[in-house]
Amino acid sequence: VQGLFIFGDSALDAGQNTYIPGSRIMSAVPPYGKSYFDKPTGRWTDGRTIGDFLAQALGLPLLPPYLRPGANFSSGVNFASAGAGLLDETNAHQGVVSMKQQLHQFRNVIDGYKRVKGADSTTQFLKSSIAMFSIGANDIANNAPGNSLLFQEMLETYSNAIQEIYNLGIKYIVLLLAPPLGCTPNLRSLSAQSRNTNLTPEGCVGGINSIINYYNTQVQNLAIKIHNDYRDLNIVTLNPTTVVLTILSNPDKYGFKEAEKACCGGGPFNAAEFCADYQQSVCSNPKDYLYFDSNHFTE
Repeated sequence: VQGLFIFGDSALDAGQNTYIPGSRIMSAVPPYGKSYFDKPTGRWTDGRTIGDFLAQALGLPLLPPYLRPGANFSSGVNFASAGAGLLDETNAHQGVVSMKQQLHQFRNVIDGYKRVKGADSTTQFLKSSIAMFSIGANDIANNAPGNSLLFQEMLETYSNAIQEIYNLGIKYIVLLLAPPLGCTPNLRSLSAQSRNTNLTPEGCVGGINSIINYYNTQVQNLAIKIHNDYRDLNIVTLNPTTVVLTILSNPDKYGFKEAEKACCGGGPFNAAEFCADYQQSVCSNPKDYLYFDSNHFTE
């Protein structure tokens, strides 16, 4: 594998929003980044994202965000933007890069490769590169409870994005499915305040997790359909919900001392206040925690 291209939301964002003037969804502040980078990088965790781990496993450098001035794109680019969704209107006024805009940025990068490498070398480079996606959770969070028309529009946009990536030359695609939002400290806190009784055995908010499960199933079906349509496209899905629910059923077994509260934040479940405003109360060892802030996992 020669390159990696990352698209999506805060699960994979490496600091893209930091370079958007006026963005309201940014994490380039302490204590984010404290465990691995010793400084904030714009990632929504204490260290690396799953996209970073994939890059390192492939022997590639950590990919720069597209908007970082003077960045080296020779091994790929990270287009992911915290708060972004499949739908253009998702957090549109918060200063994020939508899926459509991320694809536009990708086309610009390819044009740059062609100018430097030439068309043939660019084609070979893309053919031996991987694209990774994590997208859809923000659309659901902003529109819950979901409706069938919303899902239809989301899945059409996702399908078009995957097909465009394929048509531009990528033959390996990884789809990171949506996490169980109902298990986040944020939703646990809101649920406790509203005295919601529709909880799963793990204490998660059942309603939104059902919507997430439905969406993930639709994306898995989409991946199967697209693979059948394009036999030379290798496409896989990764489902974090299975992993999270397994951990929640027995945190100690998997090395976690706290799987419900956030490592950083304030109020119930440490989820009522923005992590960066509570730096003095950040946990001493994030590895003991499943969640770093109210919505995002630790490294």
